[in-house]
Amino acid sequence: MVSTLFLVCVLQSYQPEPQSIEVPDMIVVPEIDVLELTPEMKQFLDEHVGHVKNPGARLNRLIWVVFNNEFLNLTYENTNTKTAAETFEERSGNCLSFTNMFVAMSRYLGFKVAFQEVSNVPTWDKHGNVVVLNRHMNAIVFLGGRQFPVDFNPDAVVDDRTSRIVSDRRALAQYYNNIAAEKFGQGKRHEALAWFKKAVEIDGKISFAWSNLGVAHQYTGNPDKAEACYKKALRVSRMEMTAMNNLERLYSKTGREELAEKYRHKVMRFREKNPFYQYDQGRKAFDRGAYQEAVTRFRKAIYRKPKTHEFHHMLAAAYHKLGKDAKAARSLREARGLAPDVFNKDRYSQKLETLAKK
Repeated sequence: MVSTLFLVCVLQSYQPEPQSIEVPDMIVVPEIDVLELTPEMKQFLDEHVGHVKNPGARLNRLIWVVFNNEFLNLTYENTNTKTAAETFEERSGNCLSFTNMFVAMSRYLGFKVAFQEVSNVPTWDKHGNVVVLNRHMNAIVFLGGRQFPVDFNPDAVVDDRTSRIVSDRRALAQYYNNIAAEKFGQGKRHEALAWFKKAVEIDGKISFAWSNLGVAHQYTGNPDKAEACYKKALRVSRMEMTAMNNLERLYSKTGREELAEKYRHKVMRFREKNPFYQYDQGRKAFDRGAYQEAVTRFRKAIYRKPKTHEFHHMLAAAYHKLGKDAKAARSLREARGLAPDVFNKDRYSQKLETLAKK
């Protein structure tokens, strides 16, 4: 499960032409109370939880009604960040959405509860030609001198050493950052720029939000502002790898190799953990006929993100070029099983049939 979106870098060779247009004045970013409860939410809590007086039992009851499909039947959606009210009404959202809802509900019932950033469960995703690093958010309830984490991702392994309690203000800034990232992925670059600006206005100490704002500036034709934002991100956190990565690419693109080299070695390990970087390098190796190197890269990509059907498809292609058709067939079957649509499933089935005839 993910929460905060980090626009990291562009890995494909194609990049849209930047547009040198300032953010139109008509783009007004609204003030949003992400923790506001609707009358329906209050009624739901009063009816299903309010009668329980013992604090421990009340917390258990709240967790039960939130997680049990008999009551809310929540559905996780990777990219949709919502307020508490929207999450309750639509019964869906990502982990920041669910955490917004749980924090709001818990406080209504009298609990002391806070947001918690979790840094050790990052995942990578791709929207168009932008790679996104997703991180995690959950809630912490304070009761009887103890802390009880409430997590909407049952698979998340939370390490206390990489988790920290954050303020409502920081969580609100992350909400605006997420919405901005979603708009960016939809191609609404100037709207995204306005929402990223709002995020850093709310909390200027979020390094990745500054890096994201830099990406938005870069894509809307302001490389100087982008550079300034990346540098600001590094002043906030000198280990903000997304900013280093973006600076290195900006300097490389603009011919400032000496500056690019300054960051290149620092970001290499960061990139090596990015499955889409591995995939991109694998495609390049494949195109120049280095098929064994391509296999190594595609396998690394699969290790980091095993359910991406394109990774398995290209691994199959590389195995086929090496004459390892049994392994190619196995990878194609994996790709077919993971494909989300009929078109790709049929495409992989046809490739399997062709392979079987050889």
